[in-house]
Order: sequence, then structure tokens, then C-alpha cells
Amino acid sequence: MTSVLDPVELGALARRVDGCADELRGRARGLLLAASVTRWQSTAAEAFRRQASDLATAIRTSAVDVDAAAAALRRHGRQVEIVESAIATPLEFVANLALSWLGG
Repeated sequence: MTSVLDPVELGALARRVDGCADELRGRARGLLLAASVTRWQSTAAEAFRRQASDLATAIRTSAVDVDAAAAALRRHGRQVEIVESAIATPLEFVANLALSWLGG
């Protein structure tokens, strides 16, 4: 399970989410391609193509939302790194100070 406190895992999760967005875009392209090569000609065929186009648009919109989720994961990972760095510096200082007091 991914930890919300591990920037490396968050980066890996963001890359997987990016892959999902890419997959959605590919599905939208495939749907449009499949609908466009259909030889069916009628009013119903035109309605089908419009619905396929609308669905492809919705899928692409979902991909944009998924891209935003991946970006949010990356931002969170960067924030975790900043906080870890801010915590590590004083802890390192205190540890070194304690060692110097103990003669280490």
C-alpha cells in the first residue's frame, strides 16, 4: 500500500495515474476511429456517431481530471519532501549536539 508520507511511492503512483490518463485518451481515440469507419449510413448511424463523439469527449475530459489527480500527487510528494527536509535538519542538529555533549 502506498504511504501518503513516501515521496518516492507518491511519484510512482503519479506515474501509474498518468498511465491511466493516457489509456483513457487512447480509448477515446479508438472509439472515434471505430465509429468513423462504420459504413452504416442512416439517421440512426449519424445519431450513433454523435453519441460516440460525445462519449469520446467525456472520456477525454475524464483524462484531464486524471491528469490533475496525478499532478496533485506529485505536488503532495514535493510538499512531503520539503517537510521531511525541514524536520531532518533540526533533528540532525539536535542529534549532533547530544552526541557532542556525550563526548561522541
